[in-house]
Amino acid sequence: MRLSKTLFILVSALLVVRPALAEQQPTIEHRLLAETISLTANPATNPQLQIWRDQIPGLLKFQRRLQTQPGMHDVPLVAEVFTVTVEIQGHTYIVSAINNNCSNTGLPNSRFCPARLVELRNSGTRLISELPNFLVSSLRGVKGYDAASNAQKQYQTIVSLNPATRTLSFFDVYDGVRSDMNLTVPLN
Repeated sequence: MRLSKTLFILVSALLVVRPALAEQQPTIEHRLLAETISLTANPATNPQLQIWRDQIPGLLKFQRRLQTQPGMHDVPLVAEVFTVTVEIQGHTYIVSAINNNCSNTGLPNSRFCPARLVELRNSGTRLISELPNFLVSSLRGVKGYDAASNAQKQYQTIVSLNPATRTLSFFDVYDGVRSDMNLTVPLN
């Protein structure tokens, strides 16, 4: 009887302590980084091509049409994405915003772009959320959004992972000032 009472007390203590410990887990922040993807590569080589597979044909058509214009024959068949990968409890998630059909925010280093949150799986990607007007802030480099864009810290989009609630929250840094985007997405 004494053993079962002791066991009951231990289990009860764990049930109280474990949620408290989970709530104390710090959030983990990541920055969306600019990446150039080849529109003609095999989709198995880059998850970005899987995430945006429905957009690739239209992007290719547009880029090829550009190549037919005078002086534009060397336009590369690429697209720019702003992306970050986060991992939690054995799952891999990717946030990806594509620099295509973006709308103007009225500020020179920000735009609203289509974005997606996906879970990476062995068989491909699973869409968790479409974010059609996702705010992206970044400083454009000489040849587009590139390593120079990623090196600067004045304009950026931050993803904050809360392991306790399994959610992603988003923040904008514009001209060095950080502000909450009031956007939280559950990882379910």
